[in-house]
Amino acid sequence: MNSAKVIEVAETYLALFAEKKTVPKCFDSDAYFPSYEQKLSHLAWMCSEIKKFAETKQQKELEKAFRWLGFVQGVLWDLQWRSIGAMRTDNR
Repeated sequence: MNSAKVIEVAETYLALFAEKKTVPKCFDSDAYFPSYEQKLSHLAWMCSEIKKFAETKQQKELEKAFRWLGFVQGVLWDLQWRSIGAMRTDNR
């Protein structure tokens, strides 16, 4: 996966959040139990940050984008928004 593909996947997920009218917002990282809406807002915020990391095309930032994307995809699967198969296709 290259930076362009990471950006494409992040934009795909941002579109999903936009359909649900989710506002991107960073959740307090010291809190333990975010609400469902807070989780979605945080994931949307993460996707916007993932795009920024990938756009720099710096290896360190791209690696961070990969890690964050993996986290986002894991939560999307847990929240039953996306299947593993669908995300595998997203990443191709």
